[in-house]
Order: sequence, then C-alpha cells, then structure tokens
Amino acid sequence: MTVTVTVTVTVTVTVTVTVTHHLSVLHKQCNWADKPHAQPGALNTTALRFAYLAPPAQSRVSMDYSACCNCKKIGVNLTLARPIENYQPRSCDCSFCQLHAVTYISAVDGALSIHPTGALKQLKQGSAQAIFWQCVTCNQIISVTHAFGDGIDQLRGAVNGQLFSRQYQLPAPVSVCPQRLTPADKRKRWLSSWLTVNFDTQHNA
Repeated sequence: MTVTVTVTVTVTVTVTVTVTHHLSVLHKQCNWADKPHAQPGALNTTALRFAYLAPPAQSRVSMDYSACCNCKKIGVNLTLARPIENYQPRSCDCSFCQLHAVTYISAVDGALSIHPTGALKQLKQGSAQAIFWQCVTCNQIISVTHAFGDGIDQLRGAVNGQLFSRQYQLPAPVSVCPQRLTPADKRKRWLSSWLTVNFDTQHNA
C-alpha cells in the first residue's frame, strides 16, 4: 500500500521599516546637523502607512529616496514600489510650470513626506484646485497637492522630479497638458495617480 502525504507550509515574512533612518539620510543630504529642530525623532507615519493600502501585489518591496531643495531648507522622503529610474517625470506645458522648470513624479501606491526646516509658500494657478508648495528661500517648487476633503481619500500630490535629478538618472520627461481637463476630470486623474502626502512639521523651530 502506498500512502501519499501532502504538506503545505505557510511562511510569513514581516518587514519592519525604521522611519528614523529616512530622517538621518535627510540630515546628511540637507546639512541639518547644526539645526536642533531638524534632528530625527518621532515621525508621523500616516503617509507611509497608507502607501501599503494600495492594491496588493505578488511581492511588494518599497524603495525610499531622500532629497532636498536647492537651499536645503526643505527635505523630502519619497517611497515608491519600484526604482525611481522606472518612473517617467511629467512636464506640464502651462506657463507656470515652464517658468519654474518643474517636472512631476507620482504613483498611486507611493508616499511623499515633506520635512520643512524653512518656510513654505502656497501658490495657486489655473483652476486653483491644487496648491503648489514653494520654498521661500530658494523659490524652488517642492510639490503640488490637492486635499479631497470628502472622505474619499487623504491629501494627495506629486513631487518635483528636479529634486532627485542630481542624484538619479531619471528618464526624459514627457509633456502633458492638464489644462485641457475639466475640474472633475483633474480630481479623477489625481486620485488615480498621485502620491499620498504627509507634512512633518514636528521638527520646525
């Protein structure tokens, strides 16, 4: 008599992300060592947590990238599901974005955390639906965001790809024309393609 035994083995892998490491990286890149209010500490991880609520994949590995603006007053952490070189920046053809030489990187399953040690200015243009966040010191655009405010989703946005272009070989940007979209279509587009955004202001003086 032959007996066949089938054994099923379930393996659970737990990945722990130490958020303070990301602030340490920003520390070195943005020369924040002499600014006590910029030291790593408890970070609001809401944006990082929401990044993992995206549709499940067979194997999800997050990749974290840090950068800062030209004057190093504003730092950002970007969490993506794939290497940043796989994301093609978008170049809006409107006069505002062309004037500020902005390109945009976003992904619906990604997250952006903004760490200001200097002042940010809020700008609006076009349909005035989105807020452009500009460093007051160097005038570089950091990101663009939209707060849905209707229970659908949290704050979402796109980050300026120029913040990362000095460190990484990004693909050439593709030109887009969101001006042709209606306000309702813009919201649909943003909800389906923009990053989850979190502002970490706990370290401001």
